[in-house]
Amino acid sequence: MPEPGDLVEFNRIKYLRYIRPLGTGGTGDTRLFKDETTDTFFAIKKYAPTVANDIAENYDRFIQEVKILFDISHQNIVRVYNHYLFPEHKTGFLQMEYIDGRNIDVFSPHVEKTWNDIFIETIQAFQYLESKNILHRDIRPSNILIDVNDNVKIIDFVNICLNKHSGGE
Repeated sequence: MPEPGDLVEFNRIKYLRYIRPLGTGGTGDTRLFKDETTDTFFAIKKYAPTVANDIAENYDRFIQEVKILFDISHQNIVRVYNHYLFPEHKTGFLQMEYIDGRNIDVFSPHVEKTWNDIFIETIQAFQYLESKNILHRDIRPSNILIDVNDNVKIIDFVNICLNKHSGGE
């Protein structure tokens, strides 16, 4: 039995079924996978910048972003479940909640969910990030999704940073 403070290795190989690509950007690509044990879908983003400049520095920033993401918990922000880092290759993966939805710019309001409701949820998500001193830095329609239950979900936190100018400075 381990003692408090011991490092314990959980080195069990887990298999996920690859479903399809979800998107590609300058820092890597995101793909849809399914855990067939739990019937759960996950979006897994591979950190692999397309520009080879400053790979080591950018990898260190990626690790800082992973730390920030694990401190976020809000119903309107994508949930991060796990990370897999490969420092010897300067790459890594983020295992996140899969948002089955559409971009905010194609949302059609209806009686149960108005534009005012969408606006309030979006503002609450960004207000939460502000309370954590986090800047998203890539706010655009493709990063604000409306899920199948008409809930706002903010995604794509590759360009986040800690807001060093918070507190009225």
